[in-house]
Amino acid sequence: MHAEMSRTDQRTTIDRRRRELIRHATLAAAWLACGIPIDEARAAPGSPFDATLMADVLRSLGSTPIPSAAIDLDLPELTENGAMVPVAVMSRLPRTEQILLLAEANPFPLVALFGIAPGTEPYISTRVKLAQTCTVHAIVKSDGRFYSVTKNTAVITGGCGG
Repeated sequence: MHAEMSRTDQRTTIDRRRRELIRHATLAAAWLACGIPIDEARAAPGSPFDATLMADVLRSLGSTPIPSAAIDLDLPELTENGAMVPVAVMSRLPRTEQILLLAEANPFPLVALFGIAPGTEPYISTRVKLAQTCTVHAIVKSDGRFYSVTKNTAVITGGCGG
C-alpha cells in the first residue's frame, strides 16, 4: 500500500518547485539584461528568497533601508484576487541598481528582485501573489545604499493557498 501525499504536502511541493523556477528565471533575466555571469547571480542556499521572515530578508541586505520619497510604489489599496496583484515601482534615485518587492504576510516575503542595468529607466511593472492583506515594501538599491517605501493593500481572496 502506498501512502498518498496530503493536499498540504502537495501544495508545499508545488510551491517549492514554483519558487525554484522563479529563482532560475530571475537569474537568467539578470544574466541576459546585465551581462552578469550566472555563477555570480546564482542564489546560494540560504538566499533571501528562501527566508520565511521579513527580518531575515532585511538582514541579508546588510543595512537597514532608509525611507525615501524618491520611490513611487503603485499598488491597489484593495484587490479582489491575491493571486494577481499588479505592482509598479519607479525610482528617481540616481544610479538605481536593484528593485526588490517584499510582502510581509507571504510565506516567503521576498517576492521579486530586479536588476536594473546602467543607463536604463529604473521602472518595473509586474504582478505578485499576496497571501493576505499586508504591507508591501519596495526597496531600491542606489549607489550601494538601500532605500524603501511601503504601502498597504487589502486582499479579499488570498493567493498563497488562502
